[in-house]
Amino acid sequence: MPVLRVSADVALAALAARRDGRTEPLETACQEALRLGVWPLAHEAGFLLAVEEIRRGEFTAAGTRIHAAMADATRHGFGRDLEIVFNGHL
Repeated sequence: MPVLRVSADVALAALAARRDGRTEPLETACQEALRLGVWPLAHEAGFLLAVEEIRRGEFTAAGTRIHAAMADATRHGFGRDLEIVFNGHL
C-alpha cells in the first residue's frame, strides 16, 4: 500500500502547488517516491516541480531539474523515450 499512498500524496501535492504555489508537499512526495523506488511517480513529481518553477519564472532552476531528471531516467532505462521527446529542445 505504500505505493498507493505515495501516488495519492503526489496527486494531492500537485493540486496544492497549483492552487497556492506551495511546493514543499510535492518535494516531500517526490523524496518518498525515490525512497520507495517508485521511479515513475518520482519523475512525475519532479516534472510537476519543474512546471511550478516555470510558472514562477525560474527557468534556469526548471531546466536544471529537467536535465537532472533526464540523467536519472536514463540510468533507470527511460532515457530513450526522453531523447525522442526532447531531441534538440533542451
